[in-house]
Amino acid sequence: DISSWFDATMINLLYVCAKTIQQESSNPKLVDDISNFMLDFAYNSTTVDDQSTFIAAQKFFRLLNLNKVSNVHNVPSYSIDTVKSLAELMYWRMKDYKVNELSQETELSGALQRAVDMQIKFQLIKNEQKHYFEMERIQLDTMFETNNNTWNLNFKHRNE
Repeated sequence: DISSWFDATMINLLYVCAKTIQQESSNPKLVDDISNFMLDFAYNSTTVDDQSTFIAAQKFFRLLNLNKVSNVHNVPSYSIDTVKSLAELMYWRMKDYKVNELSQETELSGALQRAVDMQIKFQLIKNEQKHYFEMERIQLDTMFETNNNTWNLNFKHRNE
């Protein structure tokens, strides 16, 4: 029984190896050799005796075609329903992103306004403090001048 020779995991690992080499463009001949070997190895679905293993081997046709053309971008193909579903999903994600972005922008704007208000209040407090210290200095100067004028300093009590 040769059905045990065909393993989907081994075929998929070889596909990943060949695909990596093909993307790096380092050895296109090796990619062709691996692809041709795998296609020859699993050429008949009745011999392989496992549909998923046979389908896994068919991916090597794509590598052979991609290897023939240089500078190819492998674009996946999707059904209309899949594209529609993905587009709808993207729409809702972008809409949620927009709502989140606008919410953050509003919060940042409010925070910036509060910071500006606080800066203005700090400036007012600083000006009030400066004015308070000026008034205090004027009052103290006035008190010292008044006290200096009314003091009668004599030292008679010491002589007695």
